[in-house]
Amino acid sequence: MDHKMLWNAIEKLAKIHGLSFSGLAKISGLDATTFNKSKQFSADGTPRWPSCQTISKILEATHVSPLEFAKIMLIKDYPAIYPPKKGVRKRTCKKPLRARIWDNAHRILNALIILTLYIFYLQKQIIQRYFYTGHNCHVFFLY
Repeated sequence: MDHKMLWNAIEKLAKIHGLSFSGLAKISGLDATTFNKSKQFSADGTPRWPSCQTISKILEATHVSPLEFAKIMLIKDYPAIYPPKKGVRKRTCKKPLRARIWDNAHRILNALIILTLYIFYLQKQIIQRYFYTGHNCHVFFLY
């Protein structure tokens, strides 16, 4: 693997998903100029490599596995051999993944709490109904 192969693979990945370099950077949560041609080499001509974190953000945003990314990098005519993926979700949320997972977990926890409270309410209603109607009912429950 060399510098050119990696940058070409990133460009192919963008084209497969119908995006430009800047579009791929934006949906990955990066600066739009991250993949500009001018940033691929330093001023003295030394190649600049994208960081592992940058590559992982690209793969997460496009829902591509590292193995599939390696195929894109190594197979010359990848888009012709494998059809492009459809329905890539463009990420409009600027929150990091950890914050989004916490938000979803919070929603689920809130729903479970509401459901539990509703079950306690129903249980109380049933017990009151039996108590006030004169049924001799022995129901044990914990609050």
